[in-house]
Amino acid sequence: MALVVLMLALAAWGVFFENNAISIVIDGREITGPMKGAIGAGGMLVALIALICAATLLVFVVTGLGIIVLGILILFGAIGLATASPLLLTLLIPVAVVWLVVAMTGRKV
Repeated sequence: MALVVLMLALAAWGVFFENNAISIVIDGREITGPMKGAIGAGGMLVALIALICAATLLVFVVTGLGIIVLGILILFGAIGLATASPLLLTLLIPVAVVWLVVAMTGRKV
């Protein structure tokens, strides 16, 4: 928040107090006087609106790319699991035998 205030203060200082920093020319004549600051502030307002629109667009683009990357990771995980499942069958058979033994002894109680 402090950085935002600092940036706004620097921008306002550049527009209103630094007369030589901005040269606004309309129809070949340089704007002077009190309207120079108002026109400069209007330009900054247009730039602010453009930056907000660009930021909003980037939020949606980055989110969409994130969903695509997540989908690709899930796909590769499913492919990896499918290729590893025949190798895991050797572990599944002893687990199934132990499960059956426990289930048979549990019925007698």
